[in-house]
Amino acid sequence: MGQITSGVGLISGLPTKDIIDQLIAIESRPKAALQKEVGVLTSQQVAFNAVNAQLLSLKSTADALTQDSNFNATTAASSNENVLSVSSTGTAIPGTFTFLSQRLVGTQQSITRGFADADRTPLSSGTLSFEFGDARLDTNTKLSEVNGGANITRGNILITDRAGNTATIDLSKALTVNDVLEAINQTSGIQINAGIQGNAFKLTDTSGGTGSIQVSEIASGTTAASLGLLTDTDANATTYTGSSIHDAARSTFLTSLNDGLGIDISDAATDFDITLAGSANATFSVNLHLTTKALQTATATLGDVIDSINLAANQATGGAITNLAALSADGSGITLNTGNASDTITVTAQNSRAAFDLGI
Repeated sequence: MGQITSGVGLISGLPTKDIIDQLIAIESRPKAALQKEVGVLTSQQVAFNAVNAQLLSLKSTADALTQDSNFNATTAASSNENVLSVSSTGTAIPGTFTFLSQRLVGTQQSITRGFADADRTPLSSGTLSFEFGDARLDTNTKLSEVNGGANITRGNILITDRAGNTATIDLSKALTVNDVLEAINQTSGIQINAGIQGNAFKLTDTSGGTGSIQVSEIASGTTAASLGLLTDTDANATTYTGSSIHDAARSTFLTSLNDGLGIDISDAATDFDITLAGSANATFSVNLHLTTKALQTATATLGDVIDSINLAANQATGGAITNLAALSADGSGITLNTGNASDTITVTAQNSRAAFDLGI
């Protein structure tokens, strides 16, 4: 049989179990207080850790404010990543840029034919010719470089030959001068041959008609005008030469000059000296790298060069000559003029070919 138990003392008759439990509970009060205090301290520790984490995050963010790269950072996005992907660095110029794509690039391999080697077959005598980098339309100029760098308005134009035949020419995707010529020359329905004369487009009629060559806009477009072709024509002429569209302007990028070769600029030293004799006698140096804004980037323009020359002339003559440099009347480049016909101006190259490349 099981043993009989009881919380009452067998001899004293007192509830010993209850008494012992109460005594233990009394003795445990300090322990419970300590456990409660530990709980409070633990909560405080968690709170301090959270504050510490937030302060570390704030410190990291504040440290980033001391880095120039974070203020110069740029982002770039393409409207069609399948055609053109884009990325940018801290030197990128913010803005919106438009690109026309005719075709995606493909793989290509080119192998040159054999040439005379250095130690077996010497080159025979002959003549070497070099082409000077004149900015002419017949070197397949990019349309983005014409009209002083303002590009053309892309769209459709209507051409009528002297026999009265008409055709619509789609120039919405033209990127270069050759694209315009090919679009006109490959159009059926009219007998017109397109070419280049100087800095303008030239149309030659082969229809044998007696009318006039007509180039007109379609709807409210301005494509013909931007190509220099929207002008009156001679009814008896078999050729029609439009107006020049490749004249220099203040906004012309230096990188587009000399067939895209740009101009040579010294990294730090003087590019050329200018000597004035006559109404104002002075000799001064022009340092294009130091006195123009960002001349070593694609944003430098002919206007920057003009301003640099004029600033140097103004300082050298004490304000007597402020507009020494200006665009030529025919838009072919820069002219130097003191305003006095009897004055002489001498330009001497120093540490670059800038003066030669600018035609001064």
